Amino acid sequence: MKKLTSILLSAIIMLTAVVGFDLAAYAAGTSASDAQLISLNTEYSDTLQSGKLGKQFNFYQFVMPETGNAKIKLDLYDSVYKSFCNIYDSDGKEIYDLRGIYNRAFDCYKIDSEVALNKGIYYISISNYSIDGFNLNYGGTYYFSVNYMQKLTKPLNLKLSAQKGAKIKAKWDSVNSANGYQIYYSRNKNFKKLSAKKIVKGGKKTSYVGKNFTKGRKYYVKVRAYKIVNGKKVYGKWSSVKSVKCK
Repeated sequence: MKKLTSILLSAIIMLTAVVGFDLAAYAAGTSASDAQLISLNTEYSDTLQSGKLGKQFNFYQFVMPETGNAKIKLDLYDSVYKSFCNIYDSDGKEIYDLRGIYNRAFDCYKIDSEVALNKGIYYISISNYSIDGFNLNYGGTYYFSVNYMQKLTKPLNLKLSAQKGAKIKAKWDSVNSANGYQIYYSRNKNFKKLSAKKIVKGGKKTSYVGKNFTKGRKYYVKVRAYKIVNGKKVYGKWSSVKSVKCK
């Protein structure tokens, strides 16, 4: 691990120890091949080296225990250039390119982004350099963390009722942090073939009346919550399956 020699940084570490926040100074790798493994939900501190005509990268590795969301937080101080944070999958393919925004109040470049990731191993690189590639890298000190977000739970208490006009009403309990719900309808209890599906927008909307079903037929229904992360829907687990005979 790199030793923090700055009195200011030492003071910060002492302060965080007092208040109980988990902070660690860490020696990053210089490529994915020697990336250092970090723990989720832990804040780390390190520095970027200054140099000429090059991009300075620090590499880390982390593991997502389950498919879900991760909050990437990075504060870069004492830097002329903005911060870059890139996330790669286990094959080395870049899947996210995050860029810092200058925060005048804290005099640093900040990244605070939520990303959707599958279960598995990932690499994260931290850097700061000029876009044109012809200026000096002035380095800087940064603090960062990869925080695992609680995944969406499955909707509970799904209830169905057949209504006149070949309609089926579904009701369920709301799911925390959901942006909406997806409903599947099928005449097969294993949902091998769908009769209909519907997206219900809004996390607080917990009922929907489906139309145009066949009278006298039995339908199976299930619901799952979703959350929007970087413009994409990330789904939680399905509810229990319920059935109703259409009027």
